[in-house]
Amino acid sequence: MSAFSDLAAVDYDERIVARVPGYRLGQQLAAAILANRLGDGTHVLVVGCGTGEDLIALVRALPVADFTAIDPSAGMLARAETKARQYGFANRVRFEQATAVDAPRETYHAALASLVLHFLRDDGAKAAFLKAVADRLCDGAPLVLIDPTDASLFEDDYRQWMIGQGLEVEAADDVMTRVRKDWFRATPERLADLVTEAGFEAPQVFFTALGYRGVVARRIRAS
Repeated sequence: MSAFSDLAAVDYDERIVARVPGYRLGQQLAAAILANRLGDGTHVLVVGCGTGEDLIALVRALPVADFTAIDPSAGMLARAETKARQYGFANRVRFEQATAVDAPRETYHAALASLVLHFLRDDGAKAAFLKAVADRLCDGAPLVLIDPTDASLFEDDYRQWMIGQGLEVEAADDVMTRVRKDWFRATPERLADLVTEAGFEAPQVFFTALGYRGVVARRIRAS
């Protein structure tokens, strides 16, 4: 997984909401799903925590849970740690500069990975990522994934949505160029195969928006 530059973290929060349809709604739904499925005393792994916006939603929905938040970008982690102190939940989160395969080897009760998989090639990297997460989850633990899928039918609509959010045409076109050239989006069918091969039940869709998709899958163990 490639890391964002430290400079990218500076204005990430302002940029992302105009580039990811349903960004806030996806966070809220993910937090609600985990809150509904987890009990007290749980430990959640947040993979690719970015600037900590996902964490803010999670700590509000799970007031007694603890979290391990990992990201390969030092700049993103610094922003996330600042927010944790600002919002008063720093004592509930352990921050680690790491990828999924380097994550602390503990047993977690759930995991969230938002806007991560499309940065990984489907040459074994996606599978290794999902297997690394699965190996750290207990039986029945939910994994929530939010990621853009290969949805070419919506690409023109996606571009128009970004323009409607205030992006200049040139900026929207730049995003679309990176989507097509630099992202490694899996189809929904391929994502389902990858998730089940990693040791999860078939993923269930809870969110879609112009090609972005949120799914939840339960960890299972081989008998």
